[in-house]
Amino acid sequence: MAESIHIGHIIQEELRAKRRSVAWLARRLGTSRMACYRIFHSYRIFHSYSIDTQVLFPIMGVVFQLPVVAFFLGKMGIVNAEMLSKYRKHAFLIIMLAAAAITPPDLMTLILVTIPLYLLYEVSLRVVRRVTAKS
Repeated sequence: MAESIHIGHIIQEELRAKRRSVAWLARRLGTSRMACYRIFHSYRIFHSYSIDTQVLFPIMGVVFQLPVVAFFLGKMGIVNAEMLSKYRKHAFLIIMLAAAAITPPDLMTLILVTIPLYLLYEVSLRVVRRVTAKS
């Protein structure tokens, strides 16, 4: 029973802090509190973050194995550095399409997913270049 009272107290403190921040934002912007509530709620980070993490983290976990896969494919002779260099533009397009498929429809998330994927492609290129040079 005491624990539920403590949690209720925490929730009340959070609501007070939110009201203070909305009132501060309203004074700074010179708008109504209702407009500030809309601004406050539309730009919450955790609202979209929880949805993104459910989709992106497992996919990115698999994708980060790309240099390891490239190492073994280069060792077997299936891919070489020249082929990866030649089709770099095609790979970038495929990476952009894959990033667009797994992200919500906003540009910032698309860019934030595309950059690591492309960097992993470049790392894979260098890994294959080293593997084929040693063979």
